[in-house]
Amino acid sequence: MTFSAAAKAGDGAGGEFAYSGIAIENIKDGKIASSKTDKVVFTINQQTAGKPIKMTGELANIAATDIDVGAMAAIFDPGKASDDREYRVQGHVSAGPYVITAAPGVNMRIEGVTVDDTRINPSRMQLPALLAMIPPQGSPPPSAAQARDLLDKIAGLYSGIGIANAEMHGLSVETPQGPLKLASMRFNFEHGKIGELAVEGLDTRAPNGPIKVGRFALKSLDVANFMRLSAQFAAQKPSAEQALALFPLIEGVEIKGVASPYKATGKPVNIDVVSLDWGQFVGSIPSKLRLTAKLAAPLDAADPRQQPLVAAGIDRMAVDADLGAIWTEASRAFALEPVKLDMAGLLNASARLSLGNVPREAFSTSAAEAMGAAAQIETGTIELTVHDLGVIDLAIAQFARTRNISRDEARKVILDAIKAQGGEIGGGNPDATALLTAISQFVETPGQTLVIKLTPRAKAPALQLMQLLKTDPQSALAQFRIEASTGL
Repeated sequence: MTFSAAAKAGDGAGGEFAYSGIAIENIKDGKIASSKTDKVVFTINQQTAGKPIKMTGELANIAATDIDVGAMAAIFDPGKASDDREYRVQGHVSAGPYVITAAPGVNMRIEGVTVDDTRINPSRMQLPALLAMIPPQGSPPPSAAQARDLLDKIAGLYSGIGIANAEMHGLSVETPQGPLKLASMRFNFEHGKIGELAVEGLDTRAPNGPIKVGRFALKSLDVANFMRLSAQFAAQKPSAEQALALFPLIEGVEIKGVASPYKATGKPVNIDVVSLDWGQFVGSIPSKLRLTAKLAAPLDAADPRQQPLVAAGIDRMAVDADLGAIWTEASRAFALEPVKLDMAGLLNASARLSLGNVPREAFSTSAAEAMGAAAQIETGTIELTVHDLGVIDLAIAQFARTRNISRDEARKVILDAIKAQGGEIGGGNPDATALLTAISQFVETPGQTLVIKLTPRAKAPALQLMQLLKTDPQSALAQFRIEASTGL
């Protein structure tokens, strides 16, 4: 097959495709049992702005089974516009390797591609209606309304496609800027929605060094509704509420096994895992969230905020965090649980926070409505556990350097300050006194574990308590029954 096309004077493209080893078996009743092509070799010559570009390629081992040509034709049949049944158009497709050579020094190779169980819904994929909306060449640009209608039709096209699994593996690209490799990319697609889009085994290079990504995945992506919402933004900037409406279209993100250079230090940032899931939406705001992160990064001695850690002999920071939040509509309760943080060599901590009487309106995108609802929220139990792995000694050492005193003197100054603060805040409240005593013990003895639990004595608006804590901490603490203790 040969072709040629001219866009305008001086620009154009032409080329040749040569197919070999074609075999088609068992053609009957509009169906093909199997089809195979041993090889397709092509050459394309393109002229852009007077500059010639040549691309050559080869695709081998193209095979397909269970092909239903009649089902494919249904999307062009106006009589099928109301046919809401699902038709299987293809069973299995595979191809590869696929090799392309473009400009000098640019080469791409894909070891293989597979697609399984492709289905269509004719009522959602009427191509004649879509093609009729595309303006002919030379027509003025479509209006905002026409662009919205076109995007909505394209969204319908996506919603009519189903693919059980599609996968590409063994991608390698060579460019003058450096190589890129990708072990695999796969996804499934159902009624306009990707169940999971996963990219694994990425290996490339940045100016400061190599980058490796073990896995990157989007946990569900609603492509059809993304197109529909995007149509609303045609020729206008979306409002904050409209932009937030995009949030429910993705259900989560996962990243694993990342190694990336940190500035020009020659040391990598390592991400073992970052996993973020959200759901249970109230409007466009999620009321359920879970974040898990485990990563490590080198410290920068040139950064003033990191210099105290570097001075203490810490040249790398490892963090292991787990955060969960959930709102239960029936009980109107909101809980932060778990909340765990482990900073290697410094501390590990866990916490739990609960709030009561949290109305649905608290998740409104309207700031006025959300603030009005926030006034109804009541403070619940607060629990905190902190285990010192070296952070206290680090803080005291830094304090000693700023005051030019010994560490023992610095510790004493801090303890005296806590004691003085205790006299001011504690007053006649024995619970507050016990809290400050426990904090003093935590600071005084390295390696301690501090446990604090605050339980409201009565229902109390959270916003009022937060304000009271700023203006009258003694009265704020008196609203809680306080349990505090230390232990190694």
